[in-house]
Amino acid sequence: MDLIEEEFRLEHLPHVGGRDHQALVRRRARQLFQDVVWVRAEKLGRESSGRRDDQMLFTAIRGSQVLEGWLACLADWRVQVLGLWSLPQLVEDALLPKRFEGLRLLVYTHAEALALRHDFIRGGRLAFSRLTLVSRREALVEEVVEESDRTWRYLSRLLHLPEEKKIQFAAAPALLEELAAAAEAPGWQVEEYPLAANDLPGAAACLLGRKLWRRPHYRYRQGTALFPAGVYGVSLLALVGAGLYAGYAWDRLQTLAQEAARLARQQAALRRSLEHMPPVPSVDGFTPRQIEDFLTRYDRLQQARITPDRVLEPLAHVLDRFPRWTLTDLVWETEKQGEEEEEDGMRVILTLTHPSAADPRRLAIDLNHLIQALASQPGLAAARLLESDPPLTEGVSLSGEIGAGQKGDAGMATFKIQVSLVSADEGE
Repeated sequence: MDLIEEEFRLEHLPHVGGRDHQALVRRRARQLFQDVVWVRAEKLGRESSGRRDDQMLFTAIRGSQVLEGWLACLADWRVQVLGLWSLPQLVEDALLPKRFEGLRLLVYTHAEALALRHDFIRGGRLAFSRLTLVSRREALVEEVVEESDRTWRYLSRLLHLPEEKKIQFAAAPALLEELAAAAEAPGWQVEEYPLAANDLPGAAACLLGRKLWRRPHYRYRQGTALFPAGVYGVSLLALVGAGLYAGYAWDRLQTLAQEAARLARQQAALRRSLEHMPPVPSVDGFTPRQIEDFLTRYDRLQQARITPDRVLEPLAHVLDRFPRWTLTDLVWETEKQGEEEEEDGMRVILTLTHPSAADPRRLAIDLNHLIQALASQPGLAAARLLESDPPLTEGVSLSGEIGAGQKGDAGMATFKIQVSLVSADEGE
């Protein structure tokens, strides 16, 4: 938008921060513009001396009947308005270079007239702007000189400018030729800047169309901008998420590629090792069922076969319970049922000594307990006495009884006990 009703005020406010600054700006805006709806405040910087107050540019649109009429027309056509952009602020912000310091005059077409926009640039920022219209083309030079002098006198009183008057003419090449006479005005230092097009508002509109997001100078009905802002926000989050996922997928792809290369190296190493392995015996002629039955039987035989550790462990467990008995010898034998019978199992002959030879009664009791313990131990089938030294007479039995006239001799008693082991079939 480019309206004569847009007013610019440069104010100096005490330097505070946070909420205090916001409250001070709102209060000053109410003092300047009362109940005007379209108000904007922009901080230009701080003074270089004195209290170093903040330099604030307040802008407002007074008497906005024309603007509100256009907005009502757009609302009838259901055109959503996100915000309002001020042409002088947009020009100084994006269209023209900021290196110029001083008064700049923009001359461009405005409807059926020529627009004279005087902008004052300080520190690369717009500090003041004023619009006048020239309806007669032949009066352009006189209007430019008059309006420029009037604007400079106002700014000199407000900003204490130096006496040297500096101005920049920014216009289309054809208009610059017409302004050559105004450039010869006494007391003015003039610089010319050709614009690319005579239609400056059109150039500003193209600039806004090329930007994905630009904050408006005046927000139109705070709530109406929430939806597009949400759309932009969701789109931005989607782009960020897509970028993060792409990075994650690329990292996983690199990891999978490294893993595939490692597996390929392992496969090549296995192939080389298989080439140097000795040949495996052939199993041709056997069905898978026969091979499976053989392996099952082999596993059962391995589990049921009698090994020294399976025999010595229960014997050691029994002898730990009878510390008076001492094992002096152990002999393995094959157990047979008859002369023509095949081997039926295994047995062990134990040679044991006992220090109670002088006490036959005590000796018989301990012997009876030992044989019962051996017979009841898991992994052992049976136990019986084969020999004894001194021999046990009829007066001494395994039950512990002793004859009336029986007496033992002092010394160690020696016994041989046969222990039968549990066979493989019994273990199953």
